[in-house]
Amino acid sequence: MPHLNMPNFLLIGAPKSGTTSLFQYLRMHPDIFMGSLKEPNFFALEGQKVNYQGPGDMRGNSCRITSLSAYQQLFTSGKQHKARGEASTVYLYSDIAAKNIAKYAPDMKMIAILRNPIDLAYSAFLHMQREGREPCTTFEEALAQEAMRIQENWAPLWHLTAQGLYAKQLARYYEYFPQQQLKIFIYEEWQENPQKVIKEILKFLIFVIGSLIAYTLFSWTSMLYLSSNIVQAFSLATGLSLLFMLLFRLAIGPIFEPKRSQERELVFEFDPQTSRQLNTMPEIMEEEKEHSIEEAKETPAIQDISSLLKGLVKCQDCNTLVPIDSVNGVKYCSWCGSELHTPKKSKKELLPKQKE
Repeated sequence: MPHLNMPNFLLIGAPKSGTTSLFQYLRMHPDIFMGSLKEPNFFALEGQKVNYQGPGDMRGNSCRITSLSAYQQLFTSGKQHKARGEASTVYLYSDIAAKNIAKYAPDMKMIAILRNPIDLAYSAFLHMQREGREPCTTFEEALAQEAMRIQENWAPLWHLTAQGLYAKQLARYYEYFPQQQLKIFIYEEWQENPQKVIKEILKFLIFVIGSLIAYTLFSWTSMLYLSSNIVQAFSLATGLSLLFMLLFRLAIGPIFEPKRSQERELVFEFDPQTSRQLNTMPEIMEEEKEHSIEEAKETPAIQDISSLLKGLVKCQDCNTLVPIDSVNGVKYCSWCGSELHTPKKSKKELLPKQKE
């Protein structure tokens, strides 16, 4: 169970997928505390000496949190909040973040927004250009240098196509965590209907809060009675925990679940100004949309990037975005084991649109 000075949920990625906006909106909720620093990257960099070598990377090296004590300080003022979180988009891409999260907080809830890898790569390229850090003049040239940049330890945002390999990245998380602890959205869902996405996230976090309190009650009760009667202690603790979870859901439900007549006016407990911002948010599109992404897609060097998404589909049985396992030519969900019968329309939603 996470310590009170640790988060109980994380925004793990992907980069350039609207996580900054989501971070800002969540921190406005009265029951949610977001760490004072976005992108602390602790679970990806614990104990390491951060020394990224790309142009301008040195400025960010000192902002990363690599010690547990420093990381916990980010949440010292959030002890009274029911949900405590932080956003580090490198966690999804990191080889070790999932393992480290499981080590410190096996009950952690994680949220990810996945963006079309082509758009993500081009958005990252434009980001570096705007900051005056990108030495290449064309997207194609930057793609050609990606392998060299990875080898020379440039920061993850320079890894234009590698950070879009979602199937491999999600597989690491499903190795350490059950399906119920990950909530995954597609970028278009967040862009087109932010109100619905935030409602789903708040419902998702209710289960975190209830399970953590029940787990605490279970632990305390066990400690009080364990010395006298093990069976009695376990039975009493289990019963009280389940009862508390039920009462908690009944008590907290009205706060987070508005009546239908109120849903269009207010998103849970946000103030009216924030709610109005959410209702007008299809402006969440980043400024790089002013540039021609379609023109970039015609670049020969990235014609095959759409293949990055072929290993990731949504299972119709468990409704989860998962990597697929192929046995004798038949595709199975790597989470529930069901044979995949994904409609063609659903697959196309995950693939880049072809230019007419």
